Amino acid sequence: MNQIAYAFEKIFNCSFGSIYDQQEKVFDRKPFNRTKALDFLRNLIIRKDRESKNKQDEK
Repeated sequence: MNQIAYAFEKIFNCSFGSIYDQQEKVFDRKPFNRTKALDFLRNLIIRKDRESKNKQDEK
């Protein structure tokens, strides 16, 4: 979880503070579909990572 939070902080230039507090807030939401949300976030990280690698390769 810390690695995911770090990646988001790096990609979006922001800070989440304590990631475990934020994780608890996400999981407390109902009737929020956690699996879909986590899959979306995972795919977003993968896409941004690929984009940044492609930009670095172009240089």
